[in-house]
Amino acid sequence: MKKELLLTFISLIGALLYCWLFWSEGMGLNTLIFAAISLGLTWWQWPECRSQWLSKWIMAALLLSAIWVVWHHSFLARTTHLIFFTLMIGILQKEAIRFLVFGFILGFIGLFESPFRRMAILLDLLPGLRMVQVIKRSQLALYSLPLGIGLLFGFLYYQANTGFAKALDWIWQLLGRPFNWGWDIGQFMTFLLGFMLLSALLSSSALSWRVHQLEDKLPKFLIRQRKKRSMGNTLALKHEYRMGFITFAILNGLLFFANMADLRYVWMNYGGASPQELSQYVHAGTYLLILSILLAQGVILWFFRGNLNFYPAQEGLHSMAYVWLAQNAMLALSVGLRNWQYVMHYGLAYKRLGVFWFLALVLLGLFLLYRKVEYKFSLFHLLKQNSAVFFSSLLLLSAINWDVLITKYNIRQHTQTTIDAHFLYHWVSDKNLYLLDQHFHLLAAKSNMSAPDLQDALTDKYQRFERRLASRTWRSWNWADEKNRRYFAKNRN
Repeated sequence: MKKELLLTFISLIGALLYCWLFWSEGMGLNTLIFAAISLGLTWWQWPECRSQWLSKWIMAALLLSAIWVVWHHSFLARTTHLIFFTLMIGILQKEAIRFLVFGFILGFIGLFESPFRRMAILLDLLPGLRMVQVIKRSQLALYSLPLGIGLLFGFLYYQANTGFAKALDWIWQLLGRPFNWGWDIGQFMTFLLGFMLLSALLSSSALSWRVHQLEDKLPKFLIRQRKKRSMGNTLALKHEYRMGFITFAILNGLLFFANMADLRYVWMNYGGASPQELSQYVHAGTYLLILSILLAQGVILWFFRGNLNFYPAQEGLHSMAYVWLAQNAMLALSVGLRNWQYVMHYGLAYKRLGVFWFLALVLLGLFLLYRKVEYKFSLFHLLKQNSAVFFSSLLLLSAINWDVLITKYNIRQHTQTTIDAHFLYHWVSDKNLYLLDQHFHLLAAKSNMSAPDLQDALTDKYQRFERRLASRTWRSWNWADEKNRRYFAKNRN
């Protein structure tokens, strides 16, 4: 109980520190400071994580994402950092959690569950305030989770609805008059968020044992799990084998014609399609590709389950499945080529980059599915590998300043296409401000906006940047803002 009281005290002190670092600030240097403190507390509270490669990988990813927040301050880097913080909370449990998706869900739940447990422990230990004697796990889930979700939506409504915020501010001031507290509702919410983060980080969720049990019960169709079959079961497997062979034969035939059409009109006719045709190909083809790949994976997982993996005459079915996977990979590459041609005509944009990211995940997913069929891995093994690929890709992508990369590429491609200046000025973040000023004359000559409109847009974007910097302190410092600040300090004086 003494350690529980110490953890509660650390959570409260840490919440005060979090409030000081983040109140009226953006994510920047404060993110790296808080991440370093959180990692230190994690190393102390969870000594077993020092020998677990998964925990060490997530902790390293959290630190890297914090560094990238300070370095280029992109939306993706900030989002990735929050995802890995939540993931670290979920993975660090008394019962080992191996599936990253379960870890993320458990971490999210822990944010709303742990603070109430911490406060219950504090009230239970303080003399004269034994208000909580025994809190069962079921009771904890019953009360803390709904209250936590209510706090989350209250915070969202406060940020999004000015009328709701004013009403809540008035109630807060009314309640605070007898106590004369110095915080406003925004500061209190920031403190509460810090308390939620640290409480969840230093506590094990009451639901972790259920998640651990669920992981153990997931089907594992390993090669050594081969079962004896009766004559009736053998006949059923033979029937299922024939059904699978015919299914893959039909699917391969259909996809073969689709790929031959792509080979003729996309690969051999590279550069011949109009921008309008490419737009239709990319937007329609991508959604159909998503559905096709999901169905392809579902079909393979259905037929290669259980004892059918060990059917003696299965070589033909395996071959048909491998052809089906290869043809789906060809389909993904064709959509990637269409998307690349589309980029050549219209330039880079966030959704077009997202298509490339999705296609890379598709190709990796197909490769992992091939390994599952070839080596008869379990379904749980496949899910773990795919989740690891997804979270790793987020970490790698967040290392790049996509706002600057998009701007540089689109300006460099002006010889082949008209520059979409409206997108660069109004949709890309202010990380590209110095580039827009450097290439102003080129944009005026090659873009879809006039010089006066460009000047107005640049002035408006720069003024918003100045106002944001003026409202922040060193705690929000990041190199991307500093680079813009130094550029304009040198070139506008």
